[in-house]
Amino acid sequence: MTTTEKTVSKKATAKKSTTKKAPAQKKKAEPRGRASKGVKWEIFQALQKAPKTGISKDEILDKLTKLFPDRKPESMKATIGVQVPGKMSKQRDVQIIRLESGKYVIVKK
Repeated sequence: MTTTEKTVSKKATAKKSTTKKAPAQKKKAEPRGRASKGVKWEIFQALQKAPKTGISKDEILDKLTKLFPDRKPESMKATIGVQVPGKMSKQRDVQIIRLESGKYVIVKK
């Protein structure tokens, strides 16, 4: 073998030995069912546990910031605004009304 053949041979074996890594497989997300520990669930729980005098959106936000310190209060406030009273009333099949005091309470249908 000549030196050129040896060089070519070495390059060929070097190319063969380099293998590409398999792409990292993503974990499959667990199927999402009805939430039992998320922000929306805790909003619903706060409304259910509210006294007859009701609970304000700010009081709900205070509870959420204690339960979820890693989340942004502004985002949770926006979620409360969207969910209470309209969307949550429809999704949970309950009637959430606003009292004269500006607080909210669940009224059974």
